[in-house]
Amino acid sequence: MPHGMETELGELSYQIPTEAQKASREMASLLDDAHDILVMGHAGADGDVAGSSLALGLMLHETGKSVAVYNAEPWPLEFTFLPGQELLIASLEGRRFDATVVVDAGEWSRVGVDDAKREQLGAILWIDHHRNDDPPGDLNYIDLSAASVGEQLYEIFKVMKYTPSAEVATALYVSLVSDTGAFRYRNASARAFRMAGDLVECGLKPERVAAQLYESRSHAKARAIGQALSTFKVSPCGRFASAYLSPDFIEHEGIALTEMHGVVNELRALRGVEVAMLIQPDTQHNIRERNRVIMRSAGMLSCAKVAKEFDAKGNKFAASWVTSASQEDLQDLWFEACLRIWPRT
Repeated sequence: MPHGMETELGELSYQIPTEAQKASREMASLLDDAHDILVMGHAGADGDVAGSSLALGLMLHETGKSVAVYNAEPWPLEFTFLPGQELLIASLEGRRFDATVVVDAGEWSRVGVDDAKREQLGAILWIDHHRNDDPPGDLNYIDLSAASVGEQLYEIFKVMKYTPSAEVATALYVSLVSDTGAFRYRNASARAFRMAGDLVECGLKPERVAAQLYESRSHAKARAIGQALSTFKVSPCGRFASAYLSPDFIEHEGIALTEMHGVVNELRALRGVEVAMLIQPDTQHNIRERNRVIMRSAGMLSCAKVAKEFDAKGNKFAASWVTSASQEDLQDLWFEACLRIWPRT
């Protein structure tokens, strides 16, 4: 059984499952032995991927490793304040690594790297706090009791006797604060709060991170939020909300994918809504031919169950996929799936 899988996320307060502790020690040993290391997460970095990728990249760089951080999609603008941007690479072409650490991906398909490139990556070290019955790494460190990958990295750092610098502490905190919803979600355990306190002692300035994440919204993102809120629909039971950003709006405003990160959270924050979906044009292709679906859950209902209905992958809190279905059809099909999976009893 993968580490911690018998426990609901956030149920443990401080104790780390024994198998997860063992995996953290093994991961630390492999990282210590490797020299050329790649760090990457699921395509379309969120706060956990951005924070944990750069925290690990910076730590490895500080300890003398050759390290690169990669994501298959453009880096969201709201995370460009994080230290370690110089470690980001735009392509894997011509690169080979001793080891590759994959964080928060859930499934290999979400990484956005062709199987043909796997031989360039060296040993695959898989770190995740989401359920995966058959994780694809050569070494897998899975702990469902961790609120974020940042928590798991912090355990690895302890094993390696590495005290985070202020820069690494900042990146770890972004991972932690993002996946706990600024400590509002059920997974905000005593362990998460203790880690945050430790990071402050390492030089973290929480108010600076809060200003960057929550008080530095671009004008383009504000317009995208306004458009989404003008199109939203709610199911009769009030538990499910959906909205869309039309191709005409995207073209007129010139909004890039990097400026739309987190818009779906505005729907999830509506009173009574447990699961939200945003449909937006896939700006990496012809925006009139393909749509990107983004889901977020408060945690009581799993996004993965709905994603499966559309032959897609996800986890308890999030899911995303690209489809050629129209926005109108997607909204109807999505509401039907939610109400079928979770009928009001």
